[in-house]
Amino acid sequence: MRPRTDHTCTRHAPGARACYGTHSCRCRACTDAATRWQRHYNHARAHGARLTVDATPIAQHVARLLAVGMTQDDIAEAAGVTRGTVRNIRRGRVQRVSHVTAGRLLAVKPRSAGGHAEVSARGTARRLQSLACMGWDCETLAPIVGYSATFLRHLRAEMRPTVHAATRDHVHAVWDRLALVPHVGATAGRARMFAARHGWAPPLAWDDDTIDNPDARPHPARDDTPRRGLSGRRARFDLDDLAFLADAGLTVAQAADRLGVTKSTVEHRCERAERRDLLAQLQRNKEAS
Repeated sequence: MRPRTDHTCTRHAPGARACYGTHSCRCRACTDAATRWQRHYNHARAHGARLTVDATPIAQHVARLLAVGMTQDDIAEAAGVTRGTVRNIRRGRVQRVSHVTAGRLLAVKPRSAGGHAEVSARGTARRLQSLACMGWDCETLAPIVGYSATFLRHLRAEMRPTVHAATRDHVHAVWDRLALVPHVGATAGRARMFAARHGWAPPLAWDDDTIDNPDARPHPARDDTPRRGLSGRRARFDLDDLAFLADAGLTVAQAADRLGVTKSTVEHRCERAERRDLLAQLQRNKEAS
């Protein structure tokens, strides 16, 4: 058995099956990726299943993306595939592609040529970070935004100083829709803990007109009413924030999750402040949902 080596390839990240096959990388991650794929392939063949799909619809989708001004590099970056993959599909050099590649390319949404101006990526990163505070991980956001999860993770980690204006606008549109909507699911808790570990600010800590300003800073948390946070320490929330969430259509449970408190805390706070109208609005939101 050949000894495992360090990953030295500069074209592929560790864990790429293509790196194992094309560049003969034998690091642990690439070897494991190739082994998993081979087992999956053998299982599919044994049961008469196919691991690939017709490349024609994907080539047609790529052609539409190119027609509106996107480049092959833009498409490859947004889909999380190589430029060579896009080029080969476009030129008809391959007749079939994997389900994964097909899904990634078909998920790329057309963006006009006017959106290719480079702008600061800081605001885009802050929006993705704040969505993580709400439980929205990159894998869940990828099909909504129309980019690969890997690309979104790079943006969120501020690995790119600039992005296309169209990329900023797409993330901004999704942020407007989801900023006040807590995500629930198996990955939501991990996303929130990851955000807390990195000290990221939630959506309400940012002003929409300054979040894109690299020099802007998030608003500090305001104290008003005691609550218990994940750390067990006492924390507070502002009734103005609760009213804002109610106006946004959130229910009692959703508002409590957003503020990091229990439903009973929200109800008791409204009672003590004689804001039964606010509590009634939250309850009506539930009935309307």
